[in-house]
Amino acid sequence: CGQDRVGQDRVGQDSCEQDSCEQDRAEQDRAEQDRAEQDRAEQDRVAQDSCEQDRCEQGGAAQDRCGAYARRVNIWLIAVGQRMPRWVDEAYAEYARRLPAQTPLRLKEIRPEARGSGIGADAAMEREAQRIEAALPPGCLRIALDEHGTRQTSASLAHELQRWRQDGRDVALLIGGADGLAPRLKAGADGLLRLSDLTLPHGLARVLLAEALYRAHTLLAGHPYHRA
Repeated sequence: CGQDRVGQDRVGQDSCEQDSCEQDRAEQDRAEQDRAEQDRAEQDRVAQDSCEQDRCEQGGAAQDRCGAYARRVNIWLIAVGQRMPRWVDEAYAEYARRLPAQTPLRLKEIRPEARGSGIGADAAMEREAQRIEAALPPGCLRIALDEHGTRQTSASLAHELQRWRQDGRDVALLIGGADGLAPRLKAGADGLLRLSDLTLPHGLARVLLAEALYRAHTLLAGHPYHRA
């Protein structure tokens, strides 16, 4: 009996030590992630401060090397779909927060129309189109994501971002639901953007678009994020 108790105590002690080691490793991982995020935020802040200094030296409303102007241009990502997986929300938020105050990326989620019960794809897209239109900011530039849209490189998207800033209007990037965007939304858009030749889950499309916009901003800012 004594040996059994000793064995049980040793096993319990080993288990506690293992749990403690795992907790220590987890805390170290979290600390490293926090430091990495702080470093990225500091790099972004330094680049942003440099851009703002350039703009002040050139006279306020003059274009700085970031392509930014005095007026804020909001970029609205208006996407059909709600309750995305956690990794989608976290990855999207990571890139969205890195964009500068002059061109913030803002998300509006649109409730998808339930399929079935006699509702076809065309009717569902039309109902979603009405919700998208209700969410559009007045007088915005409309860019619809579509498989037949214009292919963009990182450099050409940076040029588009600069053009949006120069235009001065808010920009709405439209992502449709399971069946895409209603044809009339695409026909009435100011431009069509092809994000990839691949078929992408809509949640992943949000993340890729947010990263692409951040990369475009870093190209304009001369930030070392883009090294290609």
